[in-house]
Amino acid sequence: MFQQQRNKVTNLIRESKSKHWTKIISQAKDQKELFDVTSKLLHKTKCAKLPSSKSDNELAEKFSEFFHKKIATIRTEIEENQQNLDFQELLPKCTNYLKSFTPATEAVILKLIKASPTKSCNLDPIPTWLLKDCVEVLVSAITTIVNLSVTNGVVPEDLKVAHITPLLKKISLLIEILKNYRPVSGLPFISKILEKHVDGQMTKHDVDNDLAETFQSAYTKIQFY
Repeated sequence: MFQQQRNKVTNLIRESKSKHWTKIISQAKDQKELFDVTSKLLHKTKCAKLPSSKSDNELAEKFSEFFHKKIATIRTEIEENQQNLDFQELLPKCTNYLKSFTPATEAVILKLIKASPTKSCNLDPIPTWLLKDCVEVLVSAITTIVNLSVTNGVVPEDLKVAHITPLLKKISLLIEILKNYRPVSGLPFISKILEKHVDGQMTKHDVDNDLAETFQSAYTKIQFY
């Protein structure tokens, strides 16, 4: 009798877990959320291991120099490939050009803020949860910052600074080799709001003018536009 009841409880728990995770997976809004769920199911954790060094400053300088060189190499390769490509033939034909971005209303910025994840960066002057709690007071100032940026075509220097965290690409890779790390950029929260406002208009322009890649599956969601 004990074995029968134990097996019954075990099956009930397994069935309950299956329904729970099936619901979470089906409600995932994008690939990132789906990967997060998968990582939890597979008990994957982000590895915080770093190469050995004499000091934190020395290690930070090593990573900074490595990532700068990596970016310079990518830019050089792009410039070399441009000489062999006719971009006019590759780009779709379009007669309706996106010449400027439309300033945002407070309602749009408010919606973007409320829909954004409550994550904070070390560069944020206040925690994101606190900003959201006071959003009714701050939305006017944030909207002004966003609109000044899009109308002048300039991103404020403070919003272009990122907090870089090096993470191993795979847990099995050697931690002493810098190329085994990828840089994860943490941007200020307002910088992300500006980015989403611009991204929404660019994506809408691409869709309205049939400029989106046919086989593109990522980064195609239009936000509030």
